[in-house]
Amino acid sequence: MGNQIWVAVLCHGNWGKELIEDIKKLFGLKNKFLVFPLLPNMSVEEYREEVEKVLKVAPQNTILISDLYGGTTSNTAIYLGIKYNLNAISGLSLPVILEIDKEEKVEKILEVLFLKQNKNVICVNLIEEFKKYKIREEEK
Repeated sequence: MGNQIWVAVLCHGNWGKELIEDIKKLFGLKNKFLVFPLLPNMSVEEYREEVEKVLKVAPQNTILISDLYGGTTSNTAIYLGIKYNLNAISGLSLPVILEIDKEEKVEKILEVLFLKQNKNVICVNLIEEFKKYKIREEEK
């Protein structure tokens, strides 16, 4: 599929891999979901390098999604999102994956995910949160 959106799933352990595999079996997925499990024996640098290898060849509309806000996966998503000018969100879940997969444009995905009325998904726009934090820190 030429119009596939790539989604890099950054998660602790293998639960993200199992989630994506189960969703594929139950619902099918049209977009490309690449799972990057952070395993206990990995350093932050090793993890970042593993994700970055793929991002170097990924399309510009790739989305980064992490499982745990404020953890290593979301911090990696922020770092690489800024470095590669990609969208990075936190809030990995079944409803979020289904919302991402039913849309065909990144702009529409982000619009749906961050609608205040959307009670099905709970996400954080990591890049926007990081920018707010940096502004607050600079004002101190």
